[in-house]
Amino acid sequence: MDKELSHRLGVLRFPLIIGIVFIHNFGNSVAMADGKLGTVQHSGFADFIENLLSNGLARTAVPLFFLMSGYLFFYGFEWDTEHYLKKLRSRAKSLLLPFLFWNALMLVAMAIAQSIPALSTFFSGRFILPIAEYRWIDYPAALFGIGRPPISYQFWFIRDLMLLVVATPLIHQVNKRIPALALASLACLWLSGIGLNFIPSTEAVLFFCLGSYLGAQGKNLMGLDKYGGKITVCYVVLLFTTALAAQSDYHVYLYRTSIAVGVASMLYLTKSAAQHESLRNRLLLLGTASFFVYAAHEPALTVMRKLAYKSMRPESAGLTLTLYFCIPLLLIAILLAIYFILQRLLPKFTSIIVGGR
Repeated sequence: MDKELSHRLGVLRFPLIIGIVFIHNFGNSVAMADGKLGTVQHSGFADFIENLLSNGLARTAVPLFFLMSGYLFFYGFEWDTEHYLKKLRSRAKSLLLPFLFWNALMLVAMAIAQSIPALSTFFSGRFILPIAEYRWIDYPAALFGIGRPPISYQFWFIRDLMLLVVATPLIHQVNKRIPALALASLACLWLSGIGLNFIPSTEAVLFFCLGSYLGAQGKNLMGLDKYGGKITVCYVVLLFTTALAAQSDYHVYLYRTSIAVGVASMLYLTKSAAQHESLRNRLLLLGTASFFVYAAHEPALTVMRKLAYKSMRPESAGLTLTLYFCIPLLLIAILLAIYFILQRLLPKFTSIIVGGR
C-alpha cells in the first residue's frame, strides 16, 4: 500500500471515533443517577443539530470502519490456507484479545458497582439485567455477545468484524464468482432496512464485502476523488435535508442514501487533511489512541450524562445543547490523557488492550 493511501486512511480513524462517541451521546432522555428518567428539553433547533451530527454526519463512521477493515484485510492478500491462518492469528491479537479484556473488565466492574447502593443506579437501566440475576448461560452471552450485544455494547462492531474475518474464505469465493450480484443484493437489503439486527448486520456485511472486493482487485479506495467535490456538495444537501425531515415517512430512505454518499465524501475529504503536514501528523498521533477511546467511552459517557443531568437539571434547550457538546468532548479529552499516560508508564499492557495498535 502506498504512503499516501496509508496516510489518508490513518487521518480518518480519530475523527470517526469522535463520531462514534457522538452517536452514543444522542437521545432526548437520560436515566438520572437517582434512577428516574429525565427528559431533555429540546427546541426544534436543538433537535435539528443533534440529528444533523449524531444521526447524520457521525453515522458514516461505522460503514467506513467496515469498509476500511475489508479493504485492508484483502489488499495484496494471497489466498491459501497458510496465509489465511496467519491473518487469523493476527486478528486474534488485534481483535479477540482486546474484545475479551474489555468485556471481562466491564462484567466485573458492573457486578461490583451494582452491589454498591451509591453506585448501582449508574450501572442499571431498563435494558440492563443485574449481574446478580444472571443465569450461567448469561455470562458467556454477555462476554461474547451471543444473541445480544456484548456487555460492553460498543463491542458489537468488533464481534461482527471477527465473524466476517472468519468468513473471509467464503467472501473470497463470492468476490471471484458473483461480486456484482452479491454487492447489489446486499445494498438493496441495507437500503430497505432488512437484516440490520442480524449478527453480523447487513450494513457490516455490505461495507466489509465492498472493501474486500476493492482490496482484492487492487483498486484505489479513493477512486472517486475526481468526483469528490460534487459528491461532497450532494452529501451536504442530503445531510441537511435528512435532518430537517427526521419525522417524515421517507426519512429512512434519505438517511441511508445520505450515509452512502457520506462515505464517499469522507474518503475524498481525507485528501486535504493528509496533504496538510501538521494536521496529518496530529491526526495520525491521535489515531493511535482511537481504539482506547472507543473501548473506554462507555459506560463513562452514560455515567457523565447521568451526573450532569442530575446536578444541572437543564430546563432550557440551550443548556441541553451545551451539555450535548461538552460531555463527549470532555470525556474524549480525559480518555486521551489516560491513554498517553498508560502508554508511557505501561507500554506493553497498553499495547495488549488496544490490540497492538
